[in-house]
Amino acid sequence: MHLHLRLLCCVLATALVGGCSTGSAALGDSARLLYDRTAGGLRDQQPPAFNPAFRYLRVTHAGTAIYMVLGYLDPTPEGSVEVWYSGEGEVVRLLDGRVVGTTGLNPDWRRAQVERLPLWPVGAQAQTSGSYLRVRDVMPGYHSNIRETVRVTPLASYTPAALKGARAASLKWFEEQVTESTSPGPMLPPARFGIAMTANGSPSVVYSEQCLSAEACYTFERWSAPSATATPTSAGS
Repeated sequence: MHLHLRLLCCVLATALVGGCSTGSAALGDSARLLYDRTAGGLRDQQPPAFNPAFRYLRVTHAGTAIYMVLGYLDPTPEGSVEVWYSGEGEVVRLLDGRVVGTTGLNPDWRRAQVERLPLWPVGAQAQTSGSYLRVRDVMPGYHSNIRETVRVTPLASYTPAALKGARAASLKWFEEQVTESTSPGPMLPPARFGIAMTANGSPSVVYSEQCLSAEACYTFERWSAPSATATPTSAGS
C-alpha cells in the first residue's frame, strides 16, 4: 500500500487507536471537524475553522455540504492527481479538476484513466474545442472498461449550481459532454468547469459540476477562505 495512503488510514483511525504523528493527527482532526451534513436542503452556512496547513475542497451533493482535506499528490503518467479525504472516509481523486477515482461514494469510479487529455485552453485558444478518451470501472456491479469519448467545449457564460467562494463572471467556463460510450446505462449528464488563472499564469479548475451516474451529481470547489490559503502541506509532514 502506498505510504501516504497508510498514513491517511492511520489518521482516520487516530481517535480509536492513536499512534500517528502530530501532523497526520491534525489532518484527521480537520477532516472530522469539517464533515458537515445538512438536513432539509443545502444551507449556506458559515464553514468551520480551518487548519491553515492544509488545503480544502467544498463538495455538495443532494442537500449535503462537506469540506474535504487534501491528503497528498499522487504522481501518475497522466499528471499529478490530488487525493482528497472526508472525515467519514470518502476519497475523491482529481486530475486537473476532473474526477479520476472515488472511494465510499455511490456509485464509485474505482478507476478512470484518461488519454489525449487536452490542456485547458487559455488566451487566443480559449474558444477552441477538443476531445479525449476516458476508460473507467464502476461499482457496484463492477462495470469495467467503460470507454467514453468526451468533448470539451468553451461556454460564453454559465450560472453554477453551488458556487460560493468566487464570482461566476470571474471564471472561464467549459462544458464536457460524453459523445460516445460503451456504458450499459444512460450517458452521463454534461460536466461543467470554472477555470481561473493562477499567479504563474497557468489555468486551474476552481469549481466543477460532475456526475458519477445519471443520478449522482456533485459539485467540487477549491475553498479559498483566508485561513485555508497557505502553501499545501502533504499528509504526515
